[in-house]
Amino acid sequence: MQPSRSDWVMYHHTVRSLPLKEQFRAASLAGCGALTTGPHEYLTMLTQGISTRDMKKMAADFGIRFDHLDAFARWVPQRPDQIAEMMRYDEDDFFRIADALEAKSLGAIALFPKGAISMNEMIDGFGQLCRRAARHGLKVALEFIPMGAVYDLATAWQIISSVNAPNSGIVFDFWHYYRGHPDDALLRSIPGRWIAGVQFDDATATLPTGVTMVEDTVMRRKAPGEGEFRIREVVAILRDIGGLNNPGPEILSAEFDKMTAEEIAAKVRSSMTWALSVN
Repeated sequence: MQPSRSDWVMYHHTVRSLPLKEQFRAASLAGCGALTTGPHEYLTMLTQGISTRDMKKMAADFGIRFDHLDAFARWVPQRPDQIAEMMRYDEDDFFRIADALEAKSLGAIALFPKGAISMNEMIDGFGQLCRRAARHGLKVALEFIPMGAVYDLATAWQIISSVNAPNSGIVFDFWHYYRGHPDDALLRSIPGRWIAGVQFDDATATLPTGVTMVEDTVMRRKAPGEGEFRIREVVAILRDIGGLNNPGPEILSAEFDKMTAEEIAAKVRSSMTWALSVN
């Protein structure tokens, strides 16, 4: 089943250089039905004098859902040397912000190094997170990233299938999939209901010489169809399993950082339409 345009999600890093009102405008012009945010972005807006009420009204004015908070990193115990800037927000912070925004879902990400936490600890930690989220009426989307402990689809699926929480799922990001261990056969075996969101982006087939993984993911992503990933072949698999849920652009790009809301919206509309036009 093909997602309707109103199901599209503008993942907020795509519009990270724009003020909040322009982020909503870009999402609306692109035809997206939702815009995500993160705790750092939310708290920054508060310090700028934009209240939670203002944020919700702005979203409503543009007809945009503003109900996904991304991404919680401290769902297992961390040693002090593992606490990076992005990981400074604890569980209470996340749920307090989620409640204030009346969020429907939150993302979870593993920034700790591979092997630093055992699989059993990750399963236990994620299960506890899902149980607390359920009490708040929230779904939890686990994102795999090749630089972290949950480094590929197989690892994410092991956690999700072991926890088996009805309010959980996997975030499928094309950059993370192809820079990690792509496994189309595994993807085809996963029931689509367990895919919580699909983040669209593109890049060169292999990491360019002299470019780090972090630089590539944070500054060099491309719109779908402008790189060398097999986007439409994987879209066909996701469509077949019923996994094209909450699709949208997650394009962290120095090029996008220079664009206006109108330019980003036009690029998103054309690239997403191309990516999803699978026979």
